[in-house]
Amino acid sequence: MDIEIKVNKENETISAYAYSSVEKISENTEFQYTTIHKECNNLMDLINVSDTHNALICRRCLLRILIPNKLKTWKDLIEHYKSCMF
Repeated sequence: MDIEIKVNKENETISAYAYSSVEKISENTEFQYTTIHKECNNLMDLINVSDTHNALICRRCLLRILIPNKLKTWKDLIEHYKSCMF
């Protein structure tokens, strides 16, 4: 399953990343270890930044995406960004 999410008004996207060809990514997969910044084609790290928020940070360009720390799966992220207005 290809999962891509538009994360800002500049149309930057993050997507699911499988570490191997046998790994399956679904909406229920946790994004902590499976996120790539499409524009840089580089992995993103999940960092805790406060009691209420985490940040996904691109290893190459350092793009930071602030997200509520209650979000854990790709489905959570998809629903969160569906409600965002850019």
